[in-house]
Amino acid sequence: MLFRLCVARTKGLWIRGFGRKELQGDLLAEGVALMVVGMGSVFAFLLILVFATMALGAVAQRLAMNRLAADVGDRPTLEEVAAIAAALHQHRR
Repeated sequence: MLFRLCVARTKGLWIRGFGRKELQGDLLAEGVALMVVGMGSVFAFLLILVFATMALGAVAQRLAMNRLAADVGDRPTLEEVAAIAAALHQHRR
């Protein structure tokens, strides 16, 4: 690859750079690299979010199962069932 060295004078400062085509190619390469890094970081964040959600769901399910297993022995008495039925009947009127 042959690079041309072009020298431009802008506001009294000498700026050295590559030719126009090489500069556009460098900008394009930097843009693609930035896009890949950005998309990769978003993908990684979303993966972490999915796994964290799955883990929290498993923990919540396990806690709910433990709570249900502890509550199976506690059945309402007939008086409690009657009170609930009366409250529902009065609420629906």
